[in-house]
Amino acid sequence: MSILDSYLIAAKCKEAKIELDSPLALACLLLASKLEDIEPISLQHMLDRVNLSSPELVKRAEREILLTLQFKLINTDTCLYRETMKRYKAAQAKQMAADLMKLRLKEGEDAITFLCYMCMYNQGLIQHEGHG
Repeated sequence: MSILDSYLIAAKCKEAKIELDSPLALACLLLASKLEDIEPISLQHMLDRVNLSSPELVKRAEREILLTLQFKLINTDTCLYRETMKRYKAAQAKQMAADLMKLRLKEGEDAITFLCYMCMYNQGLIQHEGHG
């Protein structure tokens, strides 16, 4: 219903009563199916199920919706979008924290290895100086 709501707001329709089998409602359903479904509903399939025989009325309504919404069918201000982005950013933050932890562990390992080599090197110098 987001497409229908967006259209009604953009078209400045007040107190619009939309029947479920109206060309406008069918056009919104058709557009939503094209956006979301792997295999969108065909116009003919929809027309076979409702009491509407003219595909031209639905096509005209679909064109009107697209033009009115300037082809922006996805409302980026919906709760679903915000929730999805919040989860995505949280996942990114977790991944970044995990990557940082790995980097810090690697740097720690490198530092310990360096110190061990230094101790071994210095120990060799100490032993060499003591025997000389």
